[in-house]
Amino acid sequence: MNFNDQRLTDTCLKSVVNQELPLNTELLIIDNGSKPDYEVPKEYNRYLINLVHFEDNNGNIGGQNRCFEWAKHDLVLFVSNDVTFKHTDSINKLLKVGETQHDFGQIMPTVFNSDGSIQTTGMNWVWPGFGISERTTGFRQVQIVPSITYLMRKSVWKKIGKFDEKLVSSHEDVDMGLRLKNSGYKNFVSGKSQVVHLANQTLRWSLKKPRQVFQQARIKTIQKHHTGFDRILRSAVVYLTHAFRF
Repeated sequence: MNFNDQRLTDTCLKSVVNQELPLNTELLIIDNGSKPDYEVPKEYNRYLINLVHFEDNNGNIGGQNRCFEWAKHDLVLFVSNDVTFKHTDSINKLLKVGETQHDFGQIMPTVFNSDGSIQTTGMNWVWPGFGISERTTGFRQVQIVPSITYLMRKSVWKKIGKFDEKLVSSHEDVDMGLRLKNSGYKNFVSGKSQVVHLANQTLRWSLKKPRQVFQQARIKTIQKHHTGFDRILRSAVVYLTHAFRF
């Protein structure tokens, strides 16, 4: 998925086409309201690439939904344009995990920062229901798969329902993880498949107060999935965090 960063998307695309991809792979690029429109470099014209332009920016969450809407195959690998694959067999290793884990909801690769460190997340609070594993290494089941890059079936996406675009810029992955879990699906992280994430470049799309929007999405997620005193307590934790940090 691309928005207004031709060079970043080119780097991601190069990383994808250098993979050992299955013969029937379709490469779908969602151009999320870029000005000017994204153009596929000529050297990649030999690949089966379907480029979809949208006039308006659907945001990261809308871009994910558009990806599943337009995908022709059931098995979909979503890749943000600020991701590159560390090895040429990273995608195949992710696909092999999907072939053996029939009850999976989402499978993510191990994510590294550009400096080589393993990426952790600020959503590590397992108690409030926000977190994935603190260190995404090895192969294990996790609560939440962040929307950086992941493998998911289109049929599961249809069954569970699309990513919640009312959350604006974040926590759609938390919401999806909880919905998958409640429906009996499992989420996994694979240590054999590895990617590098270039520091949330996809979140630069005109959010004037990204931290405030992030916290608002947390509150909306709590209101959606929790009730009673549990909701009050979780909301209080978020409001206190917001008051002291912002």
